Amino acid sequence: MKIYICTYLFLSRVESSTYSIRHHYWLIISKDADVLHHLNRTILNIDCNINLLVPNENSSSNFDIVDVYNPASQHGGILEYKIIGEYSDMNGYQIQKQDMKYEPRRNLSGVRFNAAVVLPIDIDFPVSEYLNYDGDRVVNAFNRFHARLMLYCRDYFNFTITRIDVLKSWGYLQKNNSFDGLVGALERNEIDFGLSPLLVRPDRLDRIDYGFGTWIFRGAFLFRKPEFSSNFNVFLKPLPFSIWISALGMFLLSVCLYKSMEYGLERNNSSKEKIGWIDLMFFIVGAISQQGSVIRPYLFSGRMVLLSVITLSYLLYQFYSASIVAYLVMKPPSLVNTPEDLLASNMECRVESTLFIMDFFLRAKDKVTSSLYRKNRRQDSNGSYFISAEVGLRKVMKGGVAFHAELATAYPIMENMFPENIICELQEIDIMGTLKAYCAFREKSPFKEMFSVVVQRLAEVGILRRELNHWHPKKPECLNLSNRVKYNFGLEDLYPAFILLLSGVILSIILNFVEAYGVFRKQQR
Repeated sequence: MKIYICTYLFLSRVESSTYSIRHHYWLIISKDADVLHHLNRTILNIDCNINLLVPNENSSSNFDIVDVYNPASQHGGILEYKIIGEYSDMNGYQIQKQDMKYEPRRNLSGVRFNAAVVLPIDIDFPVSEYLNYDGDRVVNAFNRFHARLMLYCRDYFNFTITRIDVLKSWGYLQKNNSFDGLVGALERNEIDFGLSPLLVRPDRLDRIDYGFGTWIFRGAFLFRKPEFSSNFNVFLKPLPFSIWISALGMFLLSVCLYKSMEYGLERNNSSKEKIGWIDLMFFIVGAISQQGSVIRPYLFSGRMVLLSVITLSYLLYQFYSASIVAYLVMKPPSLVNTPEDLLASNMECRVESTLFIMDFFLRAKDKVTSSLYRKNRRQDSNGSYFISAEVGLRKVMKGGVAFHAELATAYPIMENMFPENIICELQEIDIMGTLKAYCAFREKSPFKEMFSVVVQRLAEVGILRRELNHWHPKKPECLNLSNRVKYNFGLEDLYPAFILLLSGVILSIILNFVEAYGVFRKQQR
């Protein structure tokens, strides 16, 4: 705490260093109350901490402790003062229990501020009415949400907003090293605070002050799940590679065992019909495909081998066929789950034509985001990379396109435009992360803390959550998907099996001609 005996010295220090008033507590000792007239000509604001020690009118040995502040001396404020305690040699410094700093100062009647709101989309009626209008919440949602909070602050402190400017940009650095939009208006002291929130950017930090955070931006690539195309791997997936090798080994071992058993029988009975290796191989194939066999085993051991082969092939066939059916009817796996998968896919990418999203992709430094932008910008021959949310989501509905949008804008459009089956197919890939937007003030603004206190109070009583639920739409839900599963199977799901069948038919025809030609040559001889 700094104490100045001479009031005029204090006033000179105040006039030369206004910034220091906000960050210190001041106690001014004066012989009379005339010091109030001097303070009335000094630049003071609601955040100052100044106490006066002036003689008591009834006792010259006692002093009154007076709290002094001006709500906003440069905005029509009037100097306010209130006795909050007493000082005496006997009792010392006695001060009343104080409420929160801004609670007794909440009446800013007569104070006038200028503000601005960012509305990229034109409106048809006065901005003051539009900010209190609840309809069409899809448009300018977060700007109107933040403006509603600032209007709550206005009502709480009872000040007046005399002018609300409508701007098209949040504020980006221009070639002449100045900012446009909301940041530029704050930097030039044209307004006192913004009714729209701002994202934190390094180039804005030394031009404006950020206050409390309100809105959380969430953007994502939205796309329909790519269709899973069947291939030959579908018919190999039900069984691991080790099972296929083990089954093949067992069948070959069975062939060898049966052949060794029949070999002894053939030596003892030369008139017996011999069974060749080819016959045994075809028997194995017939057992696997449940087609039967012409082989008739004579030995009990041979019958046991054949019975074991048939049992093994039956179990293998049942499990394999059931696994194929289960694989075809289950929910198709997702092939695109990360930004890297999206970059490697063949889907076109488009981005919502909102300034802060466009700026994010233009300034992206991570490899995946910048590669996505460069790849799709090269493929964009008609200049339609940045498009509106409605156009982009229509492309998503047709399929084959991933569209990046702010989710608070996209969700209501999706709910009204997309049928339920497409909503159930949608996927999201987050590439921006979580971005929080903050209230914007002039640099070194004395009103930043005042607004933050009110918003904290709104959060404590639940008003902030209510407004957030009101303005931030929920994600469209996929309802009754489990009760209405639709299965579509076509020839494309089974084309590998048809290719195998066609190959077998062609091979059998070729072998038939070869055998017929062999028989013909034999008869000619």
